[in-house]
Amino acid sequence: MTEKTVRDWAAEGVLTVHQQAPRLLLDADRLHQVSHLVADLRRAGQKRGLLDEVDRRLADDALVGRDDLNESLAQMRRGAGRVVRPAQSTS
Repeated sequence: MTEKTVRDWAAEGVLTVHQQAPRLLLDADRLHQVSHLVADLRRAGQKRGLLDEVDRRLADDALVGRDDLNESLAQMRRGAGRVVRPAQSTS
């Protein structure tokens, strides 16, 4: 990644900034995570739209880590709960 790319991705929130001045300091764990995602995408042949795809994957990873989502998925797998559908209009 170029310095411009790093600064752009930090400004978009994909890279976590610890300090802006006197020099840009990034969260090493997040940088490591993002660099692996970018490498995986490039190995898969993706060359464009990396920022959007990395952002989507990070959002997906954040959702998977949520306890409420995991509980809902477990309930669904057990067949617990009920299906909710919007009321049909009578027009």
